[in-house]
Amino acid sequence: MQGAQLGKDILSYAVALAFNFLVQTVCLGLLWRSLKGSETQIFPLVQVWLGLGVSTLELGLSQAILRFSRAGHVLKSILRFWALVLLPLSILLGFLFYLIFSPNNSLYLIFLSIVATSTYVFYTLCSTHLRSARLSLPFLVINLLKNGSLLISLGLFYLQNKLSLDTWLLLLTGHNLLGALLCLLTPRYYIKHKTTNSYKTNSASPLAPVSLTEIMRFALPLWLANLVFTSEAYIDLAFINSFFPQDLIPYRQAVELSMIAGALLQLIKLVLPPYLYEKLGKGEIFNLHKTVLSVSCWTLPAFWLFGISSPLLLKLYLGKEPGPATLSLSWILLFVLFLQVQLFWLRTYQEYKKSSILLLLIALTATVLNILGNWLLVPSLGGAGAGLAACAASLFSLYYLWIINRPSIWQTAFVLLIQVIAVLSGWFFYSLQETL
Repeated sequence: MQGAQLGKDILSYAVALAFNFLVQTVCLGLLWRSLKGSETQIFPLVQVWLGLGVSTLELGLSQAILRFSRAGHVLKSILRFWALVLLPLSILLGFLFYLIFSPNNSLYLIFLSIVATSTYVFYTLCSTHLRSARLSLPFLVINLLKNGSLLISLGLFYLQNKLSLDTWLLLLTGHNLLGALLCLLTPRYYIKHKTTNSYKTNSASPLAPVSLTEIMRFALPLWLANLVFTSEAYIDLAFINSFFPQDLIPYRQAVELSMIAGALLQLIKLVLPPYLYEKLGKGEIFNLHKTVLSVSCWTLPAFWLFGISSPLLLKLYLGKEPGPATLSLSWILLFVLFLQVQLFWLRTYQEYKKSSILLLLIALTATVLNILGNWLLVPSLGGAGAGLAACAASLFSLYYLWIINRPSIWQTAFVLLIQVIAVLSGWFFYSLQETL
């Protein structure tokens, strides 16, 4: 029964991710064609802010919902923490961000982008509540309704030549609120009409409600850790732009390819944490090191598949043959993603143990290593140096979390062997691509 539920969850979340990617690609394409004047200057900043705001909060508050989902009223506590603490903080940081990087742009657009970010985070929290209850089918239906209606609305404005940046932000805000409302109403419907076992187990537990202080201790360091971790990509781009600007476009193209491949990691993040937390909460045996080794073996073919098909994927994405710099950077960033899949399990295990402060310290140290690596390698190696610095930072985080959980020497040797195989095979396939 659990295997069937897991299969349904994987299928639902995979369809939702694919549809999200399609809608995002089409909407951004329509928007870029419609932007005029100063909007073309502020839009990249809006993208950066939306990316930082959404992705950093996702592993903070969303993981808190999953972690404490067996306690009653956890969503109310999470939303109270978001409204009282993180929403004012994000508004302050948002205005500082735009004042530093874009002081001459419209205050109205700045305000709208911050509101759009905040409402997206609100929607993310409400949809995570469905994930914690394993309501994957309602999650999929709401996702399709929200993004489908957003795509139709944007298309209508585009056809009437009325699409602008403020229109997009207002539509995004409205559809985020619509999705959040549907997510909040769905559990009430299931309790009243369906009363699924999974929902009663995960959301109506008799345990005491989680306090706001406990959530803050867990979520705030995790949010900051994810903020630091996400900023590493922007650090790489800043160093490349300063010391090796000719590699800036190839590096961005390689990042886009790794984001497509990163859908696999996003699917893992969506599906597996509720199962893992429930298993650990019941005191069942969970062999962390064996799981990481198994995941390494299973993701190695995916690493090969995306790497070998990278020329075709990049050609479809760019509309032309990718250059050698883009291909080499693609392999490096795909290896970083390969490490991130392994690192995900170690991070999730530490999150369950409420070691969010440790994760913050590791993220800060890895960022310092990344900055040092960029400073040393980018002036001579360009984008490849930035990719190698990202590899070093990921390897540090991975092996620190690996060692503190006391693996055997054979387990450590095996995971190192898998990574060496990935590096050598990647180099071999890249050499073949250059030859052909």
